[in-house]
Amino acid sequence: MDECWRVLKPGGRLTIRAVLANSDNHWLDPTHVRGFLPESFDYFDPTRGWGAKFGRWYTSRYWKVESAYVEESNVVAILRPRKG
Repeated sequence: MDECWRVLKPGGRLTIRAVLANSDNHWLDPTHVRGFLPESFDYFDPTRGWGAKFGRWYTSRYWKVESAYVEESNVVAILRPRKG
């Protein structure tokens, strides 16, 4: 996430598609290390509950979560870097 933050210009947008934590694809595929929930990305946004409480322990680069939702067996998150 820090590297994505670094290379994105202010106003840029990052779209992430990750496997949903409770989908069969997450549990069956041995290459999936972990699954995600839409709330997983809140840790990167200091204005959201998890980010306000614990975000500083995960990264010094902050994001604005524009949306995070479930699509089939994936989580899709759209984030913008918070840059000066």
